[in-house]
Amino acid sequence: MQRNSPTLLGTDVVDQIVALEQLPGNELQVHGSGQLVKTVLAHGLVDEHQFLIYPVVLNQGRRLLDGLSAPAAFRLTESRMTSSGVLAATYLRVGRPTYVSSAVAPEPEQHRLLR
Repeated sequence: MQRNSPTLLGTDVVDQIVALEQLPGNELQVHGSGQLVKTVLAHGLVDEHQFLIYPVVLNQGRRLLDGLSAPAAFRLTESRMTSSGVLAATYLRVGRPTYVSSAVAPEPEQHRLLR
């Protein structure tokens, strides 16, 4: 396997990607394969996401991140807008998410309000 050229993955995708990551070189990229992205996400093998967000609503299609069972937190590291309104955003993995309560505080009792 060579890291600096396209590599066709067989049936043992996760082990092959782990082996590719051990080779010297730059990054591994996935283009146009939603199923492969879901597989590497499920095994914690994604360090960075680069999204192109287009200003259209299709109301149908495949959802890239549906059905993932391993929560992960990402931090926005770069974003830019093209002249046509496409947003390019880069997110780096920062570990597991932290959760906060979104509950609204209850209204104070009427007699406790200062007037």
